Order: sequence, then structure tokens, then C-alpha cells
Amino acid sequence: MNKRDYKSTRRIKLGEKSIKKEFQELASWIDATFKVKTLNIIKYKIKPGQKGLMVILDSENDKNKFYNIGTHIDIDEQKQNLISERYQTLVKHGVIPNKSASQNDAPLEPIWVVFYSFESKEKEEIASKLPENIHQLIKEKLADKNIWEVASPLHSPTVFLYTEKQVKEYQERGYPKKWIPIFLEFFKPHDEFGYLREKDFKIYLYSKESFEKNDEGNWMYFYR
Repeated sequence: MNKRDYKSTRRIKLGEKSIKKEFQELASWIDATFKVKTLNIIKYKIKPGQKGLMVILDSENDKNKFYNIGTHIDIDEQKQNLISERYQTLVKHGVIPNKSASQNDAPLEPIWVVFYSFESKEKEEIASKLPENIHQLIKEKLADKNIWEVASPLHSPTVFLYTEKQVKEYQERGYPKKWIPIFLEFFKPHDEFGYLREKDFKIYLYSKESFEKNDEGNWMYFYR
């Protein structure tokens, strides 16, 4: 989803515009069939003679329904094909214009369906609005001498302690859950649509000890 698609979908989310009329019936069918909320549908060109259909779902949970269980990269081909077939049917019945057709019996254009979540893109926007020293600000707010570092505060929030023993102790005492309100305090002012929910937010624990042993003290290795 590029910046233009994001801005267009954001206006739909805000109620400032509607999904294109030609895609409204398809969006309603997707919502009813898969129990999701479709915000936008955008057709794009992959290459000459091949079109793609971008289905932008509201939430990350909605998007994940179109991927095989346990993975965020392996699309469920059965669901993908069902949407493609429905698209073709709507084109055939004139609901969606087939601009490449010069006559009614012209072959329907092939379509490749991909899925995005607006929630994921909005979280990227929230992250871009945070101060550069957000890691340090959160660390200072946590005010715990056993904390070595804070990493990826929004996408995969990780608090580094010094030792594995400390990680085990803090996990058992429920510190990650106790810290959630402190993290969200920094993010909520930018969360216009309420995507950052305390019940869904998870903080991970890791240790400087493991970082040096398993990742050779290299952040690139840690994030790979």
C-alpha cells in the first residue's frame, strides 16, 4: 500500500469519502462471506495485460483471515480464488466495468488478489510521529535499574534486562503486563482510530546476556 492508497483509505475510514461505487458490491460480498470489514478495494496494473486487486481490510485480524494459519506471508489460495471468481462474475454482469473489453463476449481480464490491513499502515504512521529518543523516554519512565535497553517500542516492544535470570523473574512477576500502560501513554495521543488496545498489546523480554551470546551484540542480527 503506497502513500496515495493509504491517504485514500484513510479518508474512507474518516467517513470523508466512500469506496468506489464499482467495488461496493464486491466489498459487501467479501465482508459477508469472510466476516471481515473491507475499507477499500483498488485495482492496479501488475504488468501489461495483468491486473491486480488490492483488498484493504480494516484490522490486522481481518487481514490474517486470508492467510494460512500460523503465517502472515502464505496467502490462502482458496479464498484468494473465490474473490477473484466473484470479481469476474461482477465484471461479466456489468457491475464492475471491463474497460479492456470491446464486446460482451470478450475474455475477462485476469486478476491477482492481495490483502493489506489499514491498521498496520496506520501503526507505521504512528511510529513515524514518535520522537527519535522514544526508547530512552520509555526507559526513563519505567525507572528500573535492571533495564538495559528498550527496542522496537511499537511494533515488537522489547525490554532488555541484563541477565536471563532477571528475564525469568520479571516474566513470573508479570512485569510486561504492568508496563503496558506506560508504553501506551506515549502512543495513544497519535492513535486516532483506537488500534492500540491494551488487551492486544504485548511486551517481550530479552536479556543483554542473550543479545551478546545469540546475536553477537549486533542489532542487525537481532532484528533479522
